[in-house]
Amino acid sequence: MCGRDTIQAAGTVTKKLAKWLSEKGYIKDTEEAQELAGEAVKTLPNAKKVLSLLNAYLDEISPARHSGEIQDHFRIERIEPGKLWLEPLTADSTIIGPFPVPKQVTALCVIGWKIGGIVAKVGRGWRLIEVWNVSP
Repeated sequence: MCGRDTIQAAGTVTKKLAKWLSEKGYIKDTEEAQELAGEAVKTLPNAKKVLSLLNAYLDEISPARHSGEIQDHFRIERIEPGKLWLEPLTADSTIIGPFPVPKQVTALCVIGWKIGGIVAKVGRGWRLIEVWNVSP
């Protein structure tokens, strides 16, 4: 919900906060927290870009007919150029896919990221119907 500069600043500020909390004795070891904050500076902008790309893609290809909708948060389990396999986090834990997506999306995605949205069975395959968020 914010711009790229703010996302990058949030990671940097969080890293500095963790270091300051440790120096003041409020918390013990912050190396892991600082490392995660540093990674966030890189991954959050990519996640935002993936969300934007997926929404643009879905606006173009939204299938008229589908069945078997699953509304959930999904963990990315497998990535190939132009294809994602997802595992629902609260529904049946079977990995489903492949989901066709732009190659730009798969170039940015990382196994383990979460996608919130709706997927559906379309013919013999699966399609993303709606995407609300993408998070590392």
